[in-house]
Amino acid sequence: MLRQLQSRWRYASLLGAVALGVSVLVASLGHAQKTGPKVLLAFDMEGVTGAEQAGDYSYTNPNYKKTQQSLTDDVNAAIRGLLKGGASEVVLTDCHASDNNVSTDYLLDQLPKGARFDMRDKPFDPYVDGPDKSYDALAMVGMHVRSGSEGFTPHTYYGTIRWNMNGLEMSETSMVALSAARFGIPLVLVTGDDRHKPEVAEFSKAEYVIVKKSISTQKAEARPRDQVSVDIEAAAERGLKNIKQNPPYKFAAKIVSTAKFPLADYTAMMSNYPGVTIINDKTLGFTNATYLDSLKIYLGL
Repeated sequence: MLRQLQSRWRYASLLGAVALGVSVLVASLGHAQKTGPKVLLAFDMEGVTGAEQAGDYSYTNPNYKKTQQSLTDDVNAAIRGLLKGGASEVVLTDCHASDNNVSTDYLLDQLPKGARFDMRDKPFDPYVDGPDKSYDALAMVGMHVRSGSEGFTPHTYYGTIRWNMNGLEMSETSMVALSAARFGIPLVLVTGDDRHKPEVAEFSKAEYVIVKKSISTQKAEARPRDQVSVDIEAAAERGLKNIKQNPPYKFAAKIVSTAKFPLADYTAMMSNYPGVTIINDKTLGFTNATYLDSLKIYLGL
């Protein structure tokens, strides 16, 4: 979930550009001269192995540090597999928001060689500005079910508005994956709970690693750490090696969307938003020529 743009830049200023640049440069020197796919690794936190109770991924939660280490372990397993699969570089981007204003959710001191963290001089939206044409593949770690699901921590972006795009019920995973598809970038790996796997299969053939079982919207049951790390590493390697067998999402000529609200009052409040029409008391519609235009309307809503 994206709520951390300001936090990330406060953290960057605390560290200082020189200190951060040195750590990132050292981490990437080992693979800087190699040729191979450049991979964007986007991570969220609700879907990491160690987040077993709703709130474990929030900075003020007593279990946050455990979840922070679990996130780092999941991400590092993916990095190892991607590098084994031939990646020349893995670039991390944060799609979560824990309200951590002191550090990143990912533990930078454990960043492996061949990987770097995408820190920029100005705030950016990783859902829109994270992918670009320099990347060859996308991996996503710690993902979760979409709004309306009965799985663990169901939501899409900020909350409960359900976005359907050309028949596809959108999740945060599909939002980033389709944003990458604008540049022809395929999704090669996703990790999360068992309920999210069929949601991803609706739009992608990416490798999927189940890291925990969803018990309810508030509770999940983690798989053993060692097994999860082995499985993520192997799936990441397979996904990148088989990249040509998993083409990026293909967009229709016209993007037709609906936004379904939980309450009629919310629909009425947003019914005058530019570009939308009223379908019924809980649903607004919008049609656009491009995915990015549709995404921006959804984010605005």
